[in-house]
Amino acid sequence: MADEARDVAALATALGGEVELLGHSSGGVLALECLPAEPGLYRAAVVSRRRSTTLRPPGGDALVRARRQLTDGRLVRAMVTFHRDVVGMPPAASWLGSLLLAVVPGYRLRIPGQIADLAAIDALGDRRRA
Repeated sequence: MADEARDVAALATALGGEVELLGHSSGGVLALECLPAEPGLYRAAVVSRRRSTTLRPPGGDALVRARRQLTDGRLVRAMVTFHRDVVGMPPAASWLGSLLLAVVPGYRLRIPGQIADLAAIDALGDRRRA
């Protein structure tokens, strides 16, 4: 997340600073990391997240399971765990969405990145003071 916040800061600087941030889901977490890192670069931010990550990591035990499933080569199962246990999707929708991701080669390649993104968010810990 710190690397991504630096990338956003570089882009904001290139745009002349005082930009508005818009972040949804993990992008919302990134926007919240950008603000205290370089507050003078941002005029405002809009953040949309279904759940707060300030009190507990969103991945937790589900992240541990999803990483193990990835290691075992079970990409669909890892995404089902993500969709069902982290995002909160119903089981049937979790399976269907995960299967659709896995059959599209470009999306299938991104599955490990989704789990890595979740791990990066979990690693932030409690950021309320920031």
